[in-house]
Amino acid sequence: MDGLLSVKDAAKMLACSEAMLRKWLHRGLIPSVKIGRVELLYPFPGAEIGEYARRYPNLNEVVWVQEEPRNMGARKFVLPKIRDALPQSVALLDVSRPERSSPAEGYPAAHKAEQERIVAAAYGS
Repeated sequence: MDGLLSVKDAAKMLACSEAMLRKWLHRGLIPSVKIGRVELLYPFPGAEIGEYARRYPNLNEVVWVQEEPRNMGARKFVLPKIRDALPQSVALLDVSRPERSSPAEGYPAAHKAEQERIVAAAYGS
């Protein structure tokens, strides 16, 4: 996982793939939100994620963010593994597209709007 912000300021950490990380960078950085990139899902870096989370004394929430629908992508695989790696005091949430039969939105404008919704929901705005 790669970090981008100060240790003392982070109350929330967004965990995501490289693709989602690039989408966040255009929004600018928020001091209370740490962004962590999970590069490999197997072998799962549970110990590394736990160590990374414990670096932030004010961390109270980790959000797994994916652009795939809830019934697709890595969500079902990573959430239990991240939960096991985090201190009990840290809440684990997830943000993704709603469940659907296709990963695509179908129209560029709908895709852009959904992408913005995912990023805004992850930041909590």
